[in-house]
Amino acid sequence: GSSVAGAGKEVVMVSNDQMRDHHFQMLSARKFLKWRERHWVNFHFADRARGPPILAFPSKFSIRMQHVEGDPKRWHFPHAESGTTWLCCAKNSTSEAKPET
Repeated sequence: GSSVAGAGKEVVMVSNDQMRDHHFQMLSARKFLKWRERHWVNFHFADRARGPPILAFPSKFSIRMQHVEGDPKRWHFPHAESGTTWLCCAKNSTSEAKPET
């Protein structure tokens, strides 16, 4: 079999197989899911009798929540309905637990 995992950032895999069996067998399942999110292209046919397949390419940006680098109190979350809007959240310093005396 061939492998696209080490082929580079621009390589995609066109398949409707979500590779669930690979996901559960991997030692680093989280890395595999991140790779699949960025490289998996699925497809369907609007009309099987004629016409090319319709390809669904992955998003150019990660759809996972992201920690703001250099600021441990800030996170960005993708808006569930939009796909292009992000929510920025910051932990208020007054909400931190204080030691009891």
